[in-house]
Amino acid sequence: MTKFRSSLAFALVLASPGIAFAQSSDAAAYCQALGAKYNAMQSEHAQTVSESVAIARCETDTAGSIAVLEKSLKQARLDLPARGQSTISQRL
Repeated sequence: MTKFRSSLAFALVLASPGIAFAQSSDAAAYCQALGAKYNAMQSEHAQTVSESVAIARCETDTAGSIAVLEKSLKQARLDLPARGQSTISQRL
């Protein structure tokens, strides 16, 4: 039983980076979807530097970018894209 638990723990440790990568890529895709939605409404509202920076940093500062873009879209009274929905699927 102890050997099984050790093997299971080892397997979980090996799988952790893959799980973290999947979560981070989902977050990055959501950030890109927010950026696309923000860019679509840009003609109606002036784009600020913070939104421009947030869109550019979706890959490197995902959490911070998501917070900025969600706030801007909410202030504009626009619905947020569903999490897990990629930019490509929104365009279809």
